[in-house]
Amino acid sequence: MDGLARGASEGAYVFVCYSHDDAAYVERLSEYLRAHDVDIWYDQHLEHGVLWRQEIERRILAAAAVVVVMTPSAKASREVQGEVDLALDRGTPVLGLLLDGDVWYQLKPLQYEDVTGSRLPSPAFVSQLRRYLGPPVPPPEMWERSDILDVLASRDIGQLFRLVQSTTGGTPAQIGALTGLSAAEVDEITHGARTVTSVDQLARIATGLEMPESARTTLFLGQRAPAMATRTIPTQREPASRRYADVTAVYATRSAFTTAYPPHALFDRARRIDAMGLSLNILCQQYSDTGLYNLAASGTRMRLLLLDPDGESIKQREREEGYEPGHLSSLNVLNLGVLKRVRNRLPPEARDNLQIGLYDETIRFNVIIIDDRLCVAQPYLPHQRGVEAPTLVIERDPQRSGLYSTFEHVFISTWEGGRLL
Repeated sequence: MDGLARGASEGAYVFVCYSHDDAAYVERLSEYLRAHDVDIWYDQHLEHGVLWRQEIERRILAAAAVVVVMTPSAKASREVQGEVDLALDRGTPVLGLLLDGDVWYQLKPLQYEDVTGSRLPSPAFVSQLRRYLGPPVPPPEMWERSDILDVLASRDIGQLFRLVQSTTGGTPAQIGALTGLSAAEVDEITHGARTVTSVDQLARIATGLEMPESARTTLFLGQRAPAMATRTIPTQREPASRRYADVTAVYATRSAFTTAYPPHALFDRARRIDAMGLSLNILCQQYSDTGLYNLAASGTRMRLLLLDPDGESIKQREREEGYEPGHLSSLNVLNLGVLKRVRNRLPPEARDNLQIGLYDETIRFNVIIIDDRLCVAQPYLPHQRGVEAPTLVIERDPQRSGLYSTFEHVFISTWEGGRLL
């Protein structure tokens, strides 16, 4: 069958997604990764049927990461495509190995490596996999953050897990391994389908996440401790709040950001989304059509602005990134089709919740603003493809000036100058 490789492991592992036609390469890949302390899960002897599909979903959810071996045969396989879509939809980190053919469209924004000629992955690729397999223990300074203390005081474990994921890049399987929960239980807690009230469970979570005594006290008392006098520490450096203003996180690449902030974690509970960019793949490809539909149908207001596929600016960007003429334009036509189909399926009274616009200006940033609170800004650098560019995460802070208002103005001015569809 297509889709799963053979073998199994206990604990943290990498799920390998591939076509059976490429089994010989995957066998070599398996031996190579295991020799470098990367355990993988693969089993080509599972029978088709309901249990087979349930096992695939369970394994993808529990995986620390998914590696996709990209070939024309795998691209033509509905099973392989379904597994990749499931991994992207559930926020599991996905990395690609290009064995033959072209890079798949839905994997272009993510990390991939060219292994044509049956080469094995580089040490850097293997190191990235090992980082996913490692336990995502939060750094000690995380427990001093005001937002974390508020979450602990309210005993909102779902939000706590989301913050741990965004801070450490940990997957549900990794957080579960630390806290004595299954990956499915972590996923249910994160999405609000399960709550944690048992003192024993809270204690296991506190121990697994290595909460210091002050954080544990806040969790178990259900209230924040009275503020203590700030201790002055002599230093030549300015406080982080001055150095970084309202920037709360920086990621070197977009794939690193997507790992830390999977699309479902960003958008599932949003009530307002303003987004502008080149193609908005994070919403149109990495987030499901069903998710977009459910957001708009439930009242979430979205204003989505893409670069005009027939404009001059997208042609300029194609030349700068070294693409063939029409490459980026065709991707934008595809994404616009996705958004229009979702909007056309909505009840008439909900269609205004999904507003789509085009603009034709030199692309400088992707800007995503969620609930007038969180901003994601991704610059476009000269002669580099967007996936290689850094990402800033910015949170509105009424107490001081920063970059949030700057990027909010960028979106508003570009939206007002765009063309509504």
